[in-house]
Amino acid sequence: MSKKLKISLSILIILIILSSWAFFVSTRMTKNIKKAPDNQPISDENVAVQELILTESKNGKKFWELCATSGNYDSATEQVYLKNVKGNFYKNNKVVLSFDSPDATYYDKSKQVKLYGGARAATDSNILITSKELYWKGKNDEIVAKYDVKIRRSSNILVTGNESIFTPKLSKIKMIGQVKTSLLKK
Repeated sequence: MSKKLKISLSILIILIILSSWAFFVSTRMTKNIKKAPDNQPISDENVAVQELILTESKNGKKFWELCATSGNYDSATEQVYLKNVKGNFYKNNKVVLSFDSPDATYYDKSKQVKLYGGARAATDSNILITSKELYWKGKNDEIVAKYDVKIRRSSNILVTGNESIFTPKLSKIKMIGQVKTSLLKK
């Protein structure tokens, strides 16, 4: 055997030994790592997201913002299904209305947001609005509350009805369908 062949074989054997060693070491290091179970397979049509924030601006200023703990985007319907939603409406960079809901849907095409499953909205002037559904469209100033709507101001007044249309600042409120107003005792 020539000297060149011996050196080549030695280098080849050393490379094989090092490669085998690296393979076994990396296998031992990663054997306890488990892939997290997927709730839904990721495809072109469905994407799951954690800690999601959606924002809409009006005239260059933040108009509303919502945060959700999780969301699933369905590209076929162009909708985002959200869980545990909280958010705010803004006027002149100040919060004028806060809202929350266990479930919501964001319609990508129309920019409509629909809160459901027990939606609530509140102002800093002690006005609380509760309903089964609450929705608005993009930069539109009208918010609609539907089904079992209750508007309570402090502990003074309670107004109930089937539907309410109001502005984020609550400067205009319209109640529709079986409206009842009650003055509450302190």
